[in-house]
Amino acid sequence: MERTGPKKNNPYNSLRMIGDFIVRDAMASDFKSLGNDLIQMGVGDVSRYADNPFALINSFCFIYDTEVMGIGGYIIFWPGVAEAWSLWKKKAGEKHKKSMIKAARTLNEEFINEYKIWRLQAMCPANISNNWFEHMGFEKECTFRCFSQIGLDTDMYCKIIERHLPVRN
Repeated sequence: MERTGPKKNNPYNSLRMIGDFIVRDAMASDFKSLGNDLIQMGVGDVSRYADNPFALINSFCFIYDTEVMGIGGYIIFWPGVAEAWSLWKKKAGEKHKKSMIKAARTLNEEFINEYKIWRLQAMCPANISNNWFEHMGFEKECTFRCFSQIGLDTDMYCKIIERHLPVRN
């Protein structure tokens, strides 16, 4: 599946439905639409992603009705290893949790298969009860002390996809 993305084409070319959400490639302006009342599934504030041109390469916007409810995506560190991130409005978690999980699972699998990812990791503040990642098939790997932009401890989760692991000698 070829990524269209804002870097190549019109993001509206990628429109599709997953659960309750219209999903399309994200644009920089979508970050402003989120506001500040967020469930953060990543480290740092929204500007970490909005100011990072690489964050838009493999990123998606989740729309319910006409409102941006979330943005998520992937940053590839090197072939086979990437980090997933997402930012959701709190009301999305209250009203659309099943659709959030369905969308994340669907996009994770597509991304993993397209890029032959063998390690997909994700981070979140350690003070959050986070069974979100377990629903995605991630396992908690470790806690980084004082790792966030504001000094919070941060949990690292990862998912190993053995079918994509390179053959080791």
